[in-house]
Amino acid sequence: MNSNIWHSLKTLCFSSFTLAAVGASAETYTFDSNPVLGSNDPQGYAQPGQWYVDRFAPAAFDSVSFQGTNRLHVGVSAGDYQASSFYNTQGRKLYLAAATVGSRVSAQLYIPAVWASQNVSPSMWLTLYDNVGEASDYPVIAFFSSGSGDSYFRVFDGNLAYPYWMNLSTPVAWDSWNTLSIDFTVGGIVYGINGTEVYTESYGIDNGSVSIANVMFQDKNFGTSYDAYWYDLIVTTPNISGSPVPEPATLGWLGIGGVLAVGFRKLRRN
Repeated sequence: MNSNIWHSLKTLCFSSFTLAAVGASAETYTFDSNPVLGSNDPQGYAQPGQWYVDRFAPAAFDSVSFQGTNRLHVGVSAGDYQASSFYNTQGRKLYLAAATVGSRVSAQLYIPAVWASQNVSPSMWLTLYDNVGEASDYPVIAFFSSGSGDSYFRVFDGNLAYPYWMNLSTPVAWDSWNTLSIDFTVGGIVYGINGTEVYTESYGIDNGSVSIANVMFQDKNFGTSYDAYWYDLIVTTPNISGSPVPEPATLGWLGIGGVLAVGFRKLRRN
C-alpha cells in the first residue's frame, strides 16, 4: 500500500516521501462562487483549483442560485451537438492531490421529474492513474433518461462488454437531491447512491490503479438542451504524514511545486 502511494506521487513529479496514512480528511466544494475555469485539459500540468475542459466545453459551467442556494450549473446546448459521439460528452475536470486508495468522491445531483420525458445524462467521472502515471480506469456514475419513460442510474465497468454500462434498478428520488458516490478501495470501485452501495467493479484495480487523478462533471449531449445542478462535491482522502526523503533523481524537481508531468492515454467510450 505505502509503496504504491510512493510510486504514484513520484510519477506526478513531486519529491518522494516516506508516507503513512493516518485517518482521513475531507474537502468540500460548495460552489458558492463561480469555479475557476481553465482551458483545454493540460494532461497533468494543472494549476490547483482550476476546472479544465474534458473533450468539449459544456455550454455552461458556473455557480447559480437554485432552490435558494448557489449550486454548480452544468448546461448543455443543442447547438453544441457534435458529429462525433466522443465530443458529445461535454464537461470539465478538477485535478486532485493525494487521492490514493481509500479515497471517496461524492456529490449531490438534483433530478427533476421533467427529465423522465427528456433525453438527458448528467454524470460524475473519475480518472484513475496507475503507478507509471497513465490513465488506468474511468469510473463513472450517471443518471440516464431516454425521454420515453426509460430512466435509471448507471455505472461504468470496463470488465463488461462494450459499451461497458451497468444499468441499475436503484430507485430514483425525483424532484430531489440524489447523492452519488465513488469509493476507491483495495477491493475495487464501489458505487453508492443515497448512502447505499449499489455496485462494485474491479477493472481499475485489475489495471493497476493507485490514485485518483481528477473528478469530472459531464453531460451527454443528445441534441437537446438541458441543465444539471450539483451540490457539495466532497473529496475524502487518507491523511498522509511523513518526512521528505528525496531520491537523487528527483532532487531537480523540488522547486517546481505543483507541476504534474504526466502524459496519459484517453480511453474512448459512448
